[in-house]
Formats: sequence, C-alpha cells, structure tokens
Amino acid sequence: GIINCNGNEVLLGASALVSPAIGRSNSFIDGKVLKTISSTNQSFTFPVGDAGRWRPASINNVSTGGLTWEVEFKAASGLSDPVVDNYDFTNPAEIATILKSEHWVISDGNLGTTGVTATVGLSWGTESDVSPVMAEREQTEVMIWNDALSSWDNLGGQNFSSGHNQSEGRFVASNSNTFSEHIYTLGSSDPSNPLPVSLILFDAELAGEEVKLKWKTSSEVNNDYFEIEHSTDGASFKTIGYIKGSGTSSEVSSYELIHKSPEVGYNFYKLKQVDFDGKSTYEGDVVSVLIEKPGHQIFMVPFPNPTTADNINIKAEINEGLATIELYDAMGVNHLKKQITKSDLKSGIYKLKITSDLKPGIYIVKLTQYSQSLVKRIMIKEN
Repeated sequence: GIINCNGNEVLLGASALVSPAIGRSNSFIDGKVLKTISSTNQSFTFPVGDAGRWRPASINNVSTGGLTWEVEFKAASGLSDPVVDNYDFTNPAEIATILKSEHWVISDGNLGTTGVTATVGLSWGTESDVSPVMAEREQTEVMIWNDALSSWDNLGGQNFSSGHNQSEGRFVASNSNTFSEHIYTLGSSDPSNPLPVSLILFDAELAGEEVKLKWKTSSEVNNDYFEIEHSTDGASFKTIGYIKGSGTSSEVSSYELIHKSPEVGYNFYKLKQVDFDGKSTYEGDVVSVLIEKPGHQIFMVPFPNPTTADNINIKAEINEGLATIELYDAMGVNHLKKQITKSDLKSGIYKLKITSDLKPGIYIVKLTQYSQSLVKRIMIKEN
C-alpha cells in the first residue's frame, strides 16, 4: 500500500531492500525517503510519490560511498520551492518544454556543495502528459535548477525503461551532476513532446449573492477548455460552466467564471482541464465558499442534566441547512459527530445515540451551524 509520512521521513539503512524494487502505482512512500548508499558506483531507486502519483527516482553511480541520500517527489510546481523563482532556460536551444506541475528534491545529505557526483533518474505518469509517440517520448530529459544562474539546465535523457508508455515510464539523465541539494523536473528539447497545463492559482470568493471563481496558469499545452464543477456536499459534483483555454502558451493566462446561483451552506468547486484530444485532468485543490442564509440565533441545551449515557437529549433551534452536533470528553476526545437538519428535530428535540462507552464525568456538547457555534456542559452519571 501507500505509506504516508505526514511530514515525517522514512530512513532506509545501507542493507535495506524495497519490494517491489521501484514501488508501483498503489505501493509507494508519500514523503521524503532517506537511504544510505554504502559503496562507490552503487545505485538505488527511491519508491516515492505524492498526492496519489507514483514517481520513483534513482541515484546512480555515486562517486562516494557511505552517504545518506534524500529524495522527495512533490506534485506541485517547482516554483513552490523557495529556491526556484522562474522557468527560464540557461540555454534556450537545449530546452523546448518543461514540466511545471511536478518536481523532485534530491540531496546527498549536504546542503553545501561536496564534490560528490551521481546520475539522477526520473519517471513520468499520466499527469505528466508526455507524448503518446514513443520516439517523441524518448526525447524526455532531466532538468536541474541552476541556482547560481537562476535558470534551468538540461542533463539529457537515456536508458528508457522497457515497455514504457504515455502513462508510465522511467529513464536516466545522460550526464551526472555535482551534488548538494537540487531541484529536478522533466523537460524536453523536442517541442512535440508536450507537458501539461501548469496551474498557479485556483480560488473562489463570495461576490454579493454570487461566487466568483478565478484561476491562473503559467503555461498550457494543447489545452482546449476548462470545465468547472460544483457540489454542495464535496462528493457529488455537477458541471456549471466551460471556459475556453489558451491552446499552447508559455505566457501567464488568467480566467474567471461567475456562479450565479450558489446554494445556502458550503459550495465546493473543482477545475477540470480538457485537451484537444479529449484527455482530461483535475487541476488544483477543491475550493469552497460558505453562504449563510439570514436566520435567527441557534439555541441548544442538553437535558436532563445530570443524565446517563443512554439518555442524552438536545433541545435545539437551528436554521435551514446542515448543523453539526459533537460530544467531547474533558480530555478533548470526540465521542460523537453527527450532521442534522431541522427535520431531525422531533418537537425541537434530538436524542444522541452514543456507540462508545462513556465513563461518568463532565462532557462537552457542541452545536455548530455555519459561523454560529454553541458549547454546553453535561454531567454523565452511572446507570
């Protein structure tokens, strides 16, 4: 399965092995991986990924053994790293396209230059949007951020994995580089090897009784149009509009759509990008806007008080839409979280159904609806 580091690191010792050796689409490490490469000229493939994307990277033919190498893949623009501030090329004749939605951070464990050299190998997946044509796909190359010149260098590409296709493949740079910590991404010297839309902003904001959706791209390749989807529960989405894309562009493009009839409560939005060939991907995170309907102040009181765990009742007044009732113990542990509407109140009363064992003591009942929140204490006694 997928191991999510949640901001931590996975350390593999010098003798550690990984199975499968490079990971797979449903089995990789989401986060930073550290691995000691003990001997000169040894290599290792790091089974890394992020946000559901499996993107193994390899360190090959190290010049110095005994170092602990660090590799992390990020499903985000290289501009999200503090050291990268543009997508300019050191030699424009060597680079035609560059991937602006994914990057790797790779280090020999030292922030400063050490003189250690190695050859980096990278990979691609469906979201990388490399060419469907094998000959063009094999023009994919390793790009490295040159911090001294504030631009990108081309390290070339070779040794493509057997049987690679548009949705999965690996390769190795043609040239090694001297190490400290470096940023890498995919690129190509062949303009016919496309790379996808690079989204730098997707946002939603309330504008009166409407919602204004705004997004911005730093580049686009074969982008036919955008499709905006809407949901009131964050699960079931429906299309509410289309905006024509910029085709192929290396310029910043800005877009806007007005949702004229949002619902009371939370409104969720997703952005889908569709190529001229019909291939589509979702760009950015789901964004949301809360719309509150004018109403009265909510009211809540638990009764009887004290009571037993099987007889907790809530007398409440809420507005239209969803409200949430929660029950916490004195240590802050949540024992119940339930969404309700006015129809769940029988004569203004809602009975809590507790599935966990409640020990006698003081508990906190919390009622939330939109921006309103109420907190009451209740004493639970033994049956």
